[in-house]
Amino acid sequence: MLSADVAVPEEYERVQEDGEDELVWYADPGGVFEISFWHRDPKSEDTMDHNPGVDPKARKEYYEEGSSSSTDREEASVSYKDATHEGRKAFEMTTEFVPCPSSGDDPVRYRLRELLIPGEKENDPYWHVRVRMPAQGEAAKDGDAIFTEVTEGPKIHAS
Repeated sequence: MLSADVAVPEEYERVQEDGEDELVWYADPGGVFEISFWHRDPKSEDTMDHNPGVDPKARKEYYEEGSSSSTDREEASVSYKDATHEGRKAFEMTTEFVPCPSSGDDPVRYRLRELLIPGEKENDPYWHVRVRMPAQGEAAKDGDAIFTEVTEGPKIHAS
């Protein structure tokens, strides 16, 4: 179970799969947005572990290469900046991409807005907050507002 209090829009439904103590996500009833919260271990040396860890440069490269097995995303545009959360160093990332496989001449682009909060020590687990949204139109503006709401809300109780 996550050691944090999180804030999400009231109508969102919490989803947590059996055995997934470190991941909780919330589904938008309209299916437009998705909010995820992780408490993740740092990047491991296991080559089967596709988690790039909390390092924003490594995550940027991972996303630009298409993510795991190079099959999740294409045409990824990634940026990141330093941030703080509850006085702790953090990083905000924005990724726009076309999901794979995509078809059609004008595929829908999506945006991920993420907040990465390193653990207190180098080998401590880190926090990862993600909002998935459309990359364009009014829904993109709504998604940005949701990201602001959920990233201002988490109160971390453990590293």
